Amino acid sequence: MVFKAKVVHDYEPRDDDELCIKKGEIVTITDINYGYNWWYGFATNGIEGFIPELYVERMRAPVIPQRPRVKPKPSLKSTSTDANLDLSKPKNKELNDIVDEIDKIEGSESNMDEARKTLKDKQRAELNALLDKQTTEMNNFEKDCAAKLKRKMTLQSKLQSKLDQASGSPSTIHGASALLPECPVCLEEMKPPLKIFNCHNGHLICSVCRPRLSICTNCRMEYTGRATGVEQMIRQIIQK
Repeated sequence: MVFKAKVVHDYEPRDDDELCIKKGEIVTITDINYGYNWWYGFATNGIEGFIPELYVERMRAPVIPQRPRVKPKPSLKSTSTDANLDLSKPKNKELNDIVDEIDKIEGSESNMDEARKTLKDKQRAELNALLDKQTTEMNNFEKDCAAKLKRKMTLQSKLQSKLDQASGSPSTIHGASALLPECPVCLEEMKPPLKIFNCHNGHLICSVCRPRLSICTNCRMEYTGRATGVEQMIRQIIQK
């Protein structure tokens, strides 16, 4: 079966045996029996290759007017005897049944292209919805993984601090960690070289989380600038 098809979406080939097609181009389909929504054909430049079925739309063939059906002439032998008349009736009925069935099929041909187009549109919509769902799920998964890894690092740091305190030989920084303020967003201790910012009411936030937030997480007031006094106090605590 050979027919013309119109390209409805651009497609860049992923393999050497696939055809590069552009929207609006007319291609010739020579084989549709490869399955998996792939057809085979050639473009206007004569290059052959595989074409994705969902990226093209079969062009409707011109309507050919049907010839009027001519009733068979009565047989001369049928008028000769009653026996011949009885034999001709079943034969004529069988022919008429065949012709009627052909007429029914030809009458439904006009709806085949529309049904095919409706099915392709439905498949395209389902495919787009599936791709959108896949993208959303992957984004949510990556965000969840990043949050868990960050939480793991925070817990490991706290665990090490607790172990140092329990052993009785904490380092200078770990011994002073109980006095260091924590960022309310990432829950990390705000110690040098981190910079510290504050809002109108004095609530603090570290320089890592500050670019992501414009208002305070506690009082919802805007952040005003650097908390240089707090930074200096923390340096003095660590140096002791």
